[in-house]
Amino acid sequence: MMKHVLLELLRTRRSVFIVLLALLLILVGLLLFGQLYQQPRLALLQKQWSEKRALLAGGQGDVSAAYRQGAADLEAFYARIPAKLQFTRVLADFYEVASNNSLKVIGINYKPEPVKGENLLVYGVTLQVAGKYAGIKSFLADIQCRPEFFVVDGISLSSGSSTEEMVGLKLQLSLYLQKDGK
Repeated sequence: MMKHVLLELLRTRRSVFIVLLALLLILVGLLLFGQLYQQPRLALLQKQWSEKRALLAGGQGDVSAAYRQGAADLEAFYARIPAKLQFTRVLADFYEVASNNSLKVIGINYKPEPVKGENLLVYGVTLQVAGKYAGIKSFLADIQCRPEFFVVDGISLSSGSSTEEMVGLKLQLSLYLQKDGK
């Protein structure tokens, strides 16, 4: 008898039972997701956060010491950036490095732009040199040892002939200088 009543209810109120079954499946899915994925992930992230916090507190002293060290590091970093007035000396150094590697400077172009929110200028410099491939390689190795702060934005090599050793290098740099430095 009970079986017939349930079958009758299922037949007449089918959409209600489907909705209830769907909600039940969603609930079970969410519970499994929370238990099997979210809780272990949360525990792992809490552990990592605690370890990082303990490392900061125990490894480097207090937060003020870490701040003082960071401020000293920034000061040392800015001390490596030459002043705007030294731009011609920096360019002359690039010419000298090229000459020391038996390269001919074909051309140099530059355009200054201020860095927003900083006392810095960034000079977009395009330097074109030509010479033997070994000299180009040596030139690139030498300029990477320069104390000035610059970023190599692009390098392109070209050769006019497959039989000659002469190679052209076009080097695009972003050179950083202090606006009001000494």
